[in-house]
Amino acid sequence: MVEPELAYATLDDLMVLAEEFLSFLVQRVLTRRALDLKVLGRDTAKLESVKPPFPRITYDQAVSMLNDAHARGLLEQRFEYGNDFGSPDETYLSSQFDRPVMVHRYPAAVKAFYMEPDAQNPNLALCVDVLAPEGYGRSSVDRSVSHPTIC
Repeated sequence: MVEPELAYATLDDLMVLAEEFLSFLVQRVLTRRALDLKVLGRDTAKLESVKPPFPRITYDQAVSMLNDAHARGLLEQRFEYGNDFGSPDETYLSSQFDRPVMVHRYPAAVKAFYMEPDAQNPNLALCVDVLAPEGYGRSSVDRSVSHPTIC
């Protein structure tokens, strides 16, 4: 997992950094290690689509997608709002997009105490998880600088 931190960066800044960083790494592997990928029998089609912009959805939108999938019989269990995503949830969400997807603004209760609350809704944390096909992902947060929050 990669969890970059930048002084004075907003959540949007972190999301841009994440998609540029991941895109750069994947494209570099495609250009410099193409033979290795071929030897491994890796289909590079999914990797070739890892380019900005990545779709961005809120936690609430992700929960809605999961519960719609459950209603259609595509997922075994209904997702309970306020929980963190499990592997089946992340796999389903990432399968709905042709590139990594960014899920942001989770309920603060399911994330670490040091994550900055959203000024517009303090029940949400300013954080993002990047979900990619095949179970790959990364996280980033806007760290709280509020003394009462971190002490």
